[in-house]
Amino acid sequence: MSTQVRICIVGAGAGGLSAAYYLQQRGYRHVTVLEKAERIGGLCDSFSFDNKGFDLGGNYVLPSYRHMRRLGRELGAQLTTGPDRRTWDYTMNGNRGGFRSTLSSVLQGTTFLRFTLACLRYVALLFRYRRALRGPGFAGISQHPELCVPFSQFLAENGLEAMKRLFLIPISIMGYGRPGVKGEINHEDPEYLQQIAAAYVLKYIDFGVFTVLLLVGAGLSNSWPKRFVDGYERFWERVCWRLDVRCGVDIDEVRRGDQVTVRYTRRSTPGGPPEPHTEEFDALLIACPLGAALQFLDATDEERQLYSTIRFNQYSVTTAVTTGMSNHIIDVIPLTPFGHPWALVKQWPDSNLCVYYTPVDDTVTDADVRAAISADVQRIGAQLHDFYVQRRWNYFPHVTPTQIADGFYDRLEALQGQRRTFLLGGALAFELVERAVAYSQAQVNQFFPVLPA
Repeated sequence: MSTQVRICIVGAGAGGLSAAYYLQQRGYRHVTVLEKAERIGGLCDSFSFDNKGFDLGGNYVLPSYRHMRRLGRELGAQLTTGPDRRTWDYTMNGNRGGFRSTLSSVLQGTTFLRFTLACLRYVALLFRYRRALRGPGFAGISQHPELCVPFSQFLAENGLEAMKRLFLIPISIMGYGRPGVKGEINHEDPEYLQQIAAAYVLKYIDFGVFTVLLLVGAGLSNSWPKRFVDGYERFWERVCWRLDVRCGVDIDEVRRGDQVTVRYTRRSTPGGPPEPHTEEFDALLIACPLGAALQFLDATDEERQLYSTIRFNQYSVTTAVTTGMSNHIIDVIPLTPFGHPWALVKQWPDSNLCVYYTPVDDTVTDADVRAAISADVQRIGAQLHDFYVQRRWNYFPHVTPTQIADGFYDRLEALQGQRRTFLLGGALAFELVERAVAYSQAQVNQFFPVLPA
């Protein structure tokens, strides 16, 4: 392949920026990243307050995140240990609420022996399906129909129901789980694990993640997870130092033939007039939401059908100056209705800015979220003063368990390389920075040979 090959990457989130970084390492010098927003990072959104970095999206790094840890070392991005966890149970003390240890909370309704046996079964299942889950994406997963079922069903069929409350933390509280039937939620005993496929969960909570989950849940360690001291977005800014990344870009049209022709307008300065551009490339890497790509792509029927199938969860992240908050990550279990925070986090012990994570849908406004946060903060005995930054994310691109069983990912992976186009990001890998970066490296290694120096 020529050293002059030109590559266009659409999307400056974790998938797109890591792909550009790996391409540069393999000798590609003409890589252009186009980003619609005025900032890079995608769902890795950070800001500074009290001279400290705060994350509004991606934030964790675990021991098993070997890609992110390696990149962090290469770029000199410092990690720090966060606070430990406990849970708020609003059903305690006559529904006045109270705090529990995480272990006490996850053992509600079961025994320590049943919980331990379920944990051993889960580890055995990870070992059994290690080959099916080893790849960076979900190619071939339809050959395992027992993994293409709702996770709640998978728990019941494998004797894992004693772990249900444990899984609520990384799945539902982190924004992946949703009720099976919208509008018919029993908030006293919610089935928030109905909609997410077992394949997603086993890909996400592998042995490394599960080990940390158990240690943290048992209160035996708070060494992990870690966070980047300056925030995840600042980390990606380090990645961008030697890359050609152009923000404030609106792509008007992409035509794929012997070359990939991209017509776009770019605001050279924030609020400035858009300037038209037309460039030609040898390859196109789509690292933005695939449904959004349909707005400019000369899509085939197959692309249009697959991309438009992908659905998202909505999640709100809000920051507010709050006094009287203990230095903990507070998980709310049992889960409360949409619009109420499921996690309340004091990220830094010497800053009163707290972060609130709230599941939402179209019926819940940002004002509703703020009102619920105010009420719940008062209920736990803290005092909220001023709201600061609020974001609403479309999060976790996914399809239903039935669609996975019907070969959705096999069809999606079959598009790789067709019409000079390659697909990256959470829709292919799972909505997690480590998974997206691992997938980008695998695609770069497979389709883009090392160029001579």
